[in-house]
Amino acid sequence: MGATAEIAIDANWQDGTEQLLDRIRAARNDGPVQLFGFHRWPLGLDDLLARLNHRRESIAERFPYALLVWARESDLSAIATQAADLWAWRTGVFDFTLPGEPRRAAPHGYHSHPATMTAAERRSRIEALQGYLEEQLVLQPIDAELLLELGDLHRFLGDTKEAEKVYQQAERVLAKSEDRRRLAVARGRIADILALRGRLDEALQLRRTEELPVYKELGDWRLYAVTQGEIADILTSRGDLAEALDIRRTAELPIYERIGLERLAAVTKGQISDILFAQGQFTEALQIREQELLPWFQQAGDVHSVAVTSGRIADVLEMRGLFDEALRVRTDEELPVYEKLGDRRASAVTKVQIADILRSRGELDQALRIIQEEALPVFKELGYTRGLAFAYDKIANIYQMQERLDDALDLRRGLELPIYKEIGDKRALAATNGQIADILELRGELDEALRIRIEEEIPFYEGVDDGLWALTKAQIAGILKAQGRFDEALRTLREDVIPMWSRTDDPGHLAAAQGEVAEILSAQRRFDEALAVYTNDVIPLFNQLGNARSQALAISRVADILRALGRANEALKLLREEIIPIFEGLGDVDRHEETARRIAKMAERDHYLGHRYDVPEGPRVKVERSDGTELQPGRAIDALQWDRPGVFDFGGHTDGAELLGAAILLDSGVDITIVGQIYKDFAASVIADLTGEWTLRVVDVRAWLTKRLMTVPAAPKEDGSTDTEAGGSELAAP
Repeated sequence: MGATAEIAIDANWQDGTEQLLDRIRAARNDGPVQLFGFHRWPLGLDDLLARLNHRRESIAERFPYALLVWARESDLSAIATQAADLWAWRTGVFDFTLPGEPRRAAPHGYHSHPATMTAAERRSRIEALQGYLEEQLVLQPIDAELLLELGDLHRFLGDTKEAEKVYQQAERVLAKSEDRRRLAVARGRIADILALRGRLDEALQLRRTEELPVYKELGDWRLYAVTQGEIADILTSRGDLAEALDIRRTAELPIYERIGLERLAAVTKGQISDILFAQGQFTEALQIREQELLPWFQQAGDVHSVAVTSGRIADVLEMRGLFDEALRVRTDEELPVYEKLGDRRASAVTKVQIADILRSRGELDQALRIIQEEALPVFKELGYTRGLAFAYDKIANIYQMQERLDDALDLRRGLELPIYKEIGDKRALAATNGQIADILELRGELDEALRIRIEEEIPFYEGVDDGLWALTKAQIAGILKAQGRFDEALRTLREDVIPMWSRTDDPGHLAAAQGEVAEILSAQRRFDEALAVYTNDVIPLFNQLGNARSQALAISRVADILRALGRANEALKLLREEIIPIFEGLGDVDRHEETARRIAKMAERDHYLGHRYDVPEGPRVKVERSDGTELQPGRAIDALQWDRPGVFDFGGHTDGAELLGAAILLDSGVDITIVGQIYKDFAASVIADLTGEWTLRVVDVRAWLTKRLMTVPAAPKEDGSTDTEAGGSELAAP
């Protein structure tokens, strides 16, 4: 063996990783290179290990000779766990420490992250760690690393109580040492558990007072930036999206870029994109993912992150209603990568997401089969309890669409809620209670649904998550609206919901809330006010967000209002010139065809009814009121109002029966969807040959209606269905 070369990292070291590798290459003679001082790396040992592990293949290619790395015994566990891939390539480990108190050899550091282990592998590792730790009379600081690993394993098995107990034990051991950095890391793990349990204020306090100051004082800028990101995570969970976005952009990303941590910089850009997505800013979110993240991960050869980013792109496509494209990305670009890498957990999660797209497309049986047969068994085998709850949630959604409301309610109460109670996740408990309230609303149990919203959701979210607080308030307004308590619903939206979304700079949800205001105003017959809200507040926001689908739905509601105001020409123009092109651009064939049918039926009906169109010369029908006055054809449908979806309002108009009769007669027997077959039958029975001028006495209309009123079917929509396209649900922000 030739002469060795030595490279020492000391307290004055200022170079980065690439400069270190250049020094190693330049220093080599004929023999191996010895490297000293890992623990003196300026940004901390964790930072150096992450850098070397990321460059492991480059190191193998550039240095096809022996590297002798000298490390302290206390750092071996960190090297084995935090640079596990690089550690796996070692030729051997040689112990030159002086003999001391005999100790049983510590269990070998794990090579697989707990997330990728099976439940059996985790339990086996737990048994090995516990066996070693229980034999130690006094735990030393070096054992703290094993305690943290043990806590991680418990956490991934869903046992957060045991994980917290072990993390606290590690904290006590480290508190007796001078290792302030690892003590801060242990406290960070405790903050993780607090955040999982919904104790966000306590977690935030730990991050800001026990972690950040330590990393800043030690000059460990990597962990300082990581902790800033974890603070942003908490703020995001609380709904403080604007502050979280500011931290990502100003306090986290610049540090990674300055110290050359390109991968963490890319990950942070992805998290910035996630926040923009949550705010409904789909265009900017998609731009970051497609133009910045994908190229970087592809160039780095990080196939797993490429798959994750593809999944995030699919999220945006799905929210924009591009289900076919979203499904293609999930099945062709994301899932195959996880399967090739053997990441069973990510594969199962992606299959649930694929099933959710199928659910959105109405393929309910196939969606249910995928979750029950391909995802649930994997989650159970891995012991991934959150995955189980995630799957149960999606199954319950499918049950609701299948109108199996009792099954959905039983699943949420019997399987999903107990998981969150067991792991102490108060946030998920509140969310699931909210979904139970959704089901109760569908069952017509509005009082109980309202009670859950007010007593079980709002108290948790208040002061903890402004976003979910506002969403729940909006749902309360929806129940009040359904109960006919319009003024209370409007007050809730205007005094609670809209100010919160304005303050948190969330244009997507703000647009949805304004849309709800417009819908309530429409229900109160305040059409001019509703039109102003849609035109000035709703549509511009969706346009700003690039949310074309919701923009088209809002314009559709404007068309409905214009018709109610008797401005049918304008309504038809909107449908033809604005809505149709949007759905064409989105590739939404179903919506495009539905709108085309609607236009055709509107034109057909309005031609016969003389509804604000130029009606060709020909037969006319004169309807005579009880007082002998004549009801003009052009006013018939204008005056025929709706009380609620599918039900004619006879009580709001003294001449309700006359108006209905006029609409029937003016239809001239033409079978169009909005009138319905029963009305056509009546018209055919009284009009044998529509030539010249006919007069029908109102009393005849009343007599016929008296016989048939109890069997009159709910008037369907123009698209053939009988429910109303409610602005609130259709325009809901992502």
